[in-house]
Amino acid sequence: MPLAPEAAIPDALLEHLGEFAAAQSPALGVFYPGLPFSPTDGVAYLAARYMPNRNDVLAVSDAAHERHFGLLQVSVMWPDGEGGIIPAMDLAGQVIAHFPKGTRLQGDGVKVEITRQAWLVQPLEEDDGRLQVPVTIPYQAFVAPAVSP
Repeated sequence: MPLAPEAAIPDALLEHLGEFAAAQSPALGVFYPGLPFSPTDGVAYLAARYMPNRNDVLAVSDAAHERHFGLLQVSVMWPDGEGGIIPAMDLAGQVIAHFPKGTRLQGDGVKVEITRQAWLVQPLEEDDGRLQVPVTIPYQAFVAPAVSP
């Protein structure tokens, strides 16, 4: 049974993030929403947050596709004492490069598009000494209307 669009969209985005993390040397761990994760001291990892927004329809028709849009936030979690802000910002830049504007992802019947270049915000120092560099990735997906029985 295919996933509902509300699940297929984050599935496509998080799968693409997982491909990036697995391609790093060594591979990066990813803290996915709702799944257990225990970071290893002294090791960088990524933390994903999925933030959908309200849907809209761009045409006046019962058959018009709905536009789903929102943000995927990927935080680079950099360990204390491992080079500071420069390698953390470099890894954040690599995340941005993996999700360039115009990227199209396919997931369980839903096409997801990255609508503009991702951006990062001010690095945050966590209580445990880690440096968090949040990267925000905007997306949209057009979904066919549900068919009434």
